[in-house]
Amino acid sequence: MNFYLIADRYNSSYYSFAKMALRGHSVLAPKAIYDLLSPHLRAAKKHKADAIILSHPKILAKLIRKHHGADKESDSLMDWAGAVFHEEGIKIIVVRPFQQLVSTDTAEHLLRWWVRKQFSRDFPPIPELLWDNVSSTDTAKAEAWLSRFAEAEAIAVDIETYREPIDFHKYQKALDDGQPVAGLAAMMKLQTASGKNSTKMGWCIPKITMIGYCGLWLKDDGSWESYSIVLRIDCMADIELMRRFNALEPMKITQNGGYEATHLIRYNAPLHNWLGDTFHMMHSWYAELPRTLNFIASMFVKDYQYWKEEAGVNMDLYNAKDTYYTLWAWVVMVKLAPDWVKKNYRIEFRKVFPNVTCGLEGFKVDEVEQQRLRELYTKQYDNALARLGTIIYPGFNPNSAPQVKAVINALSTVKFKSTDDKALTKFADRGELELVIVDLIRQVRAARKKLSTYIDTTLMDGRLLYEINAGGTDTGRASSKASNLWVGTQIQNQDNELRSMYIADEGYVIANCDGSQAESRTTAYISQDATLIDSVENAKDFHTRNASLFFGIPEDEIIKVIYETVIVDGVEVQQPKRDANGNILKDKSLRTLSKRINHGSNYNMAAAKLLETMGVKNVIEAKRLLNLPLGMGLKKVCEYLLERFVLTYPDLKGRYYDEVIEKIRTTKMLTTAIGWTRYCFGKPSRLPANKLALNKYVAHMPQSLSVMLVDEAMFDFWLEYQIIRNIVRLKAQVHDEVVYMVKPEHYPETKPALSTLMSRPITVNGRELVIPNDGGACDECWGNLKD
Repeated sequence: MNFYLIADRYNSSYYSFAKMALRGHSVLAPKAIYDLLSPHLRAAKKHKADAIILSHPKILAKLIRKHHGADKESDSLMDWAGAVFHEEGIKIIVVRPFQQLVSTDTAEHLLRWWVRKQFSRDFPPIPELLWDNVSSTDTAKAEAWLSRFAEAEAIAVDIETYREPIDFHKYQKALDDGQPVAGLAAMMKLQTASGKNSTKMGWCIPKITMIGYCGLWLKDDGSWESYSIVLRIDCMADIELMRRFNALEPMKITQNGGYEATHLIRYNAPLHNWLGDTFHMMHSWYAELPRTLNFIASMFVKDYQYWKEEAGVNMDLYNAKDTYYTLWAWVVMVKLAPDWVKKNYRIEFRKVFPNVTCGLEGFKVDEVEQQRLRELYTKQYDNALARLGTIIYPGFNPNSAPQVKAVINALSTVKFKSTDDKALTKFADRGELELVIVDLIRQVRAARKKLSTYIDTTLMDGRLLYEINAGGTDTGRASSKASNLWVGTQIQNQDNELRSMYIADEGYVIANCDGSQAESRTTAYISQDATLIDSVENAKDFHTRNASLFFGIPEDEIIKVIYETVIVDGVEVQQPKRDANGNILKDKSLRTLSKRINHGSNYNMAAAKLLETMGVKNVIEAKRLLNLPLGMGLKKVCEYLLERFVLTYPDLKGRYYDEVIEKIRTTKMLTTAIGWTRYCFGKPSRLPANKLALNKYVAHMPQSLSVMLVDEAMFDFWLEYQIIRNIVRLKAQVHDEVVYMVKPEHYPETKPALSTLMSRPITVNGRELVIPNDGGACDECWGNLKD
């Protein structure tokens, strides 16, 4: 085929890369740079071009104004990439900046995809958007649409929401009067007229303002048709009508539908037969690509036009377009998806349901313990801030990047351009004063984060709510963030110090089950390193065995009893030192060090990154513990530590890394033992320029397998014991741990059940892998459970 390239002056420098991406076709790149389309059209016709490939923002803006008028706010190539315009019989395909062909791994794939979309029969033309409003006030019309949608093959659903401010005093009075309004409202950020977050806080009710449906029907001639309707939610009759639409039998399709599910469940209007989701299908196919609806539509809808900036202009039409693009993107995705993508989807999508129930219920917060933590970290913050004021100058603000940058540059001959953790680590390595300053800055930042992100986060009816998303990371590990109801915060990175404020509901206990050395075991079996397999399976304690192998010290000498000198009958005697509870204190420094090395080395961490991760103080302590030369720099110490791992487990960074590199080079895919396949855009190798790609892919296999084994156990446990038998309330999957709430009388049954599910065997490279666990524990407080 013949293609004609158009780019602005900057992107025209990358014409050669665009030609390379379109190899196999005839491609003309003009020498002249024009901001007008007409001279390019003449040249394209002369070239007999089948299409123009456009990477020119100014010409795009003119096309948008011509075809859509002046109401379009976005003329970004990133937003409009994948769109097509028709001018004088020639297709104009909008693509991302050609510069990305050099700077990103995905750009070539996307360029070729968007061109293929316009000329391949795999991408069917879709009917134009037809839509209408429906309301409970027009009963005949509403009933007609209900009957029509009941016969649809599928229905795409999308909601629009709003935070409606309320009078808190009236809300409090309703609570005091015993009205059933608890959990209806919460303190949250107010919403501006354009729908964006305000900096102001206020009491609001999360409300659904409208819901859109796009139905799909098969016509007598074998073609497909669709129609969108939009229902504004203004009264109880509208809510009843929404419930009836949602209960219709045809399968429902959403885009990242955990959002819809969260809000609709609050309205007692759950989606019946919800089976499709474009977000999760996209993640199942291309986990490394964006998963927004407009991006997905740009890939799968032939005549895609960007519409997301229309929000707030004509919300009814905007809502209708959301459902329209969701439906047709899904239809084309299902048509084109290879079997491995559909298998991924079956593995992933069902996790949405327990994740929604977890986030909706959340954790009850102990307000007394919350206040204690607030006072504790406020004191830590104030003390560290005061010391910095004494050392540097009164009023110094460690949260101000310009102020921190000015200080570290004033105290260093090296000029730092950043104040991130990596820069601070380098600065701290320069001397004792620098180390103290950095340690205090980190104390301030850590205390501030715990206060702002976790302790002072907004609650709903005294509960922490959150979202858990099965499609939130490249590896398949779930991500977490604040609730879709605009309160709360993420649940997965709450350490034991913060978990103490989360307690069980009355009549329940919080229970857990945590896999033992899950990632180390999956790493061992996937890499087939015999020594590592022996260590995870046969060592009395994995990290003690590692310390022994790394440092050549007998295992029984790794953890030492701490002794103290006491006077007994006037004689000095050495005896074990004990804590306040009478427990003998032990020095676990070497074991802790081996744990840090293992974490860094598993995934090809560089010495500088290990230094940043461990922190300067811990690296200095490692240097002391191992009696390394006084003149050895901290980065050299980290190189030494990482080398211990490589010498101990040579097959991990040897054969396994080579296998990953070769597998991606030949197939561009990695498949775990559970059957999840990741499409890989990166080009991993042992060259320094490709190290980051290698790091993420060698980490992917064990991380993905370990977490998906937990996910499978969690789903089966949730289905049997929460949905079918209704004796537990699942709370979260946190890394390799499942947390739930149960009545004490049922715990003797649920404890072995979850333990068994989490230790089911799986075959990895011909060996049977089992992730053991200790069965877990239960308590009225999450923080009292073993980490």
